[in-house]
Amino acid sequence: MADADNSPLRQALRIPLDFALSFLDDAQHLSDRALLAWAHITGQRRRITRVRPARDNRYVIIATFGRSRLNADIERVARAAHEQGLDVVLVYSGKLDRAYLRSLGDVIHVLVERPNIGRDFGGFQDGVRYLQRLKTRPTRVVFANDSVFFLPKQIEPLLAALNQDAHAFVAATDNSEFNYHVGSFLFAVSGAVFASKAFRKFWRGYFPYSTRRHVIHRGELGLSRQLMRKGGFIPHVLCPGSAVGAVLRTWTPEDLRANFFTFSNDLREMIQASQLLRIYEERGVVMATDAGGAALASSASHEQTAARSIALVQLLDRMIEKVERGNGIHVAGALMAKHLNLGIVKKDLAYREVMNMTEVIRLMDEIGYPDLDFVKADLRKRGTYASMKGIQKLQFRRGFI
Repeated sequence: MADADNSPLRQALRIPLDFALSFLDDAQHLSDRALLAWAHITGQRRRITRVRPARDNRYVIIATFGRSRLNADIERVARAAHEQGLDVVLVYSGKLDRAYLRSLGDVIHVLVERPNIGRDFGGFQDGVRYLQRLKTRPTRVVFANDSVFFLPKQIEPLLAALNQDAHAFVAATDNSEFNYHVGSFLFAVSGAVFASKAFRKFWRGYFPYSTRRHVIHRGELGLSRQLMRKGGFIPHVLCPGSAVGAVLRTWTPEDLRANFFTFSNDLREMIQASQLLRIYEERGVVMATDAGGAALASSASHEQTAARSIALVQLLDRMIEKVERGNGIHVAGALMAKHLNLGIVKKDLAYREVMNMTEVIRLMDEIGYPDLDFVKADLRKRGTYASMKGIQKLQFRRGFI
């Protein structure tokens, strides 16, 4: 049976479909430009409210969106950042309720309200522009967005690790999908990086389009590439793919079985295809007898043991390679949260079909997240590929949404 993805009909449709999707992408870009231009004309492009004076030259730019208030996760991040000595620049794609803003007390330094265009990188750009106009250069800037669940007990240690001067460029995780880069949901730069030509050039040339592919390739990849290749700033990664590999290397088949639900679908398929767990469940041992009929352990049993050990090492090698060459926070995000105390879990694991909703909820329960109702509501709101229809499915598969 021919592969459906390579069928003659699909091959014939691919070019016109790609053309149609490219047209939709261009239309989105034109729409973003028009909306931003209108926001400039109406005075809504960037509304800055200074809530309280800055205490120091250390900041956190938090990019989020909503209709009137922050979700509980982001509010906890803002409060923890304030406690860590970071002045909070809250970039809110929408209009924040003023009574709610007052309820935050002195937590917020500056509120930047903007149109909901350009996703998190559009928000980061507006936060950077605000800081670039200050008379005194920042000595540290942390960047955070709302694309992850934050485990409350781990927020302060995470921010503390980002808010230390030992490394000029720090990120929570890295990613080798497409090209090497760091995750944009949580990273930090020093004052030297912030003032560097490479950093300034990137933000000066970036346009905040809203398509996911643009944000990944021009945003995440573009910033890492600019800082690493042009600026010479190599990131220090708190939880790299190699850390996951170090954990997996110590695991037995029993560990794989006990943690099977924490693996992404790709890793599960790899384990199942190897049949390793089934092989280890076979308890039969080849035996031989001597002339008097007494049982003797056959050398075949030792060969079986050796073969099983080799099969385990080969499987773990393939799994580690998958993690290190892919998007670590997706491929092994649950493992990072449960065994490496990373303290963050991507919200789109079910939406991107990395895991199913039940497994994400189980994970959040096991790592002690305090509000499973919030998790369930967020997962339902995002939906999954199966719930999409028509052109939306095509846009998803081509990386536009």
